[in-house]
Amino acid sequence: MAELKSAKEAFVSGLLGTTIVDVSACLAVLVTSYALYRLLELFLPHFQYGKHSKLAPLMPLIFLELAVLLVPIWLAFTVAADDLLRLHISLAIPICGLLVYHKAFNRSSSAVLKSDSKQKEPPQPNRLVYLVAFRGMLQYITILAILAVDFHVFPRRYAKTENYGVSIMDAGVGSFIFSMGIVSGSRLKSTVSLKNKWIKSIRAAAPVLLLGIVRAIATKSVNYQEHLSEYGVHWNFFFTLAFIPLGVTAVTSFTPSISFRLLGILVAIGYEVALKIGLEAYINDPRRRTLIDMNKEGIFSLSGYLAIFLFSADLGIRCGVDRSLVKTPRNALKTLLLEAGVFVAVTACFRITAIESYFPISRRLTNLSYIVWIMATNATILLGMYLVDEVMIPWCRTASPPSSRKNRNGKASPVKTEPPIVLSSINRNQLSAFLLANLLTGLVNMSSNTLEASNTFAMVVLFGYLSVVLGAALLMDVVFNITLKL
Repeated sequence: MAELKSAKEAFVSGLLGTTIVDVSACLAVLVTSYALYRLLELFLPHFQYGKHSKLAPLMPLIFLELAVLLVPIWLAFTVAADDLLRLHISLAIPICGLLVYHKAFNRSSSAVLKSDSKQKEPPQPNRLVYLVAFRGMLQYITILAILAVDFHVFPRRYAKTENYGVSIMDAGVGSFIFSMGIVSGSRLKSTVSLKNKWIKSIRAAAPVLLLGIVRAIATKSVNYQEHLSEYGVHWNFFFTLAFIPLGVTAVTSFTPSISFRLLGILVAIGYEVALKIGLEAYINDPRRRTLIDMNKEGIFSLSGYLAIFLFSADLGIRCGVDRSLVKTPRNALKTLLLEAGVFVAVTACFRITAIESYFPISRRLTNLSYIVWIMATNATILLGMYLVDEVMIPWCRTASPPSSRKNRNGKASPVKTEPPIVLSSINRNQLSAFLLANLLTGLVNMSSNTLEASNTFAMVVLFGYLSVVLGAALLMDVVFNITLKL
């Protein structure tokens, strides 16, 4: 048993990662699969859904979402990781075909479409569809990766790097924090008293902190494998999630009039200076004597994650987390273009100049270059999904044949303005889904030797694992109407 534990720890240790281009190519599947789904959804409106208390009426839609949205991502992270170009082509061909069809129909039926366009537009949702889908997809890839990484079917270049470098899982950790921050800006900018802000932060942090304590005790009691350079001896990601809202409340309490963006810059630069004057060497030092030494990665990386949270909260405010906060779609587009452009440019500058040798990307340190890379990656994905919803789909609606807007009974079917039901369910119940995924990951690792599993067996296990987690999220959302999110 001790030998197996050591072997599993070695399996995820000492890794160097991959390139930013490789990570970007893999994560681009989120945008292409989302584009294909939204086109198919528009083309097959009888799959549209309303409010149900049972899953049965939603099963056709759920299967469509699984096949088009989630399966391509699953494949990109596993068996198709070495053939991403072919995967993208297989998604791009139907996308182009549907777009060409809409364009051709628009030219041949302009008179019909002109009269049809006079119909009243469907009401806009209270939440941005692309934002809910974005957060649901990030949660999904997190759930997928935490178990897949223990199998050979998950490429080693996608697993977390040891000290410096980039990988899918390195991007996933920071993206999880980005996903939290993007919807928190408006709430944090509320005018409630400082006392009430602290009370809310403590209430939000307490259950997650308790989960972190329980997980730490459980992993030690069953001698579960651990990667010490990830967070430390006792620290885990639940502790990071718990302390982020407390950190945000602390910095905003002392500087209530400063924007989140400026706070993020100050935190990121201040932390980077601390790293360069000795903190980086201390964190990378393998010696662990005191309690702080034992958990230095988790403790000090909080500063970097806090900066990511503040940057994303500022972006959420400027883009608007609901329709009432966005004056025009163009304003949101301009903001996303500027945000993605700036962070991508800075990341590129770091990579193609001598600066990279002085600022290597490090998830372990969550240093300045890591913060910038995470913001560039997520802002670009968010921009892509925004363009799908606010540019491509509205254009296709004006070109859609009237017959495609009818349901099976021949009656007019309104254009759907709700996010994908599976992603919405994951997004609504992030905490419970993440907790269940962690429990199932531990169960699989304790009951089987994942290192000796074939790729076929690994894919079967991952299928069952994802089915349970996604099924639980759907039941909580659709049937029981329960919300447990971060």
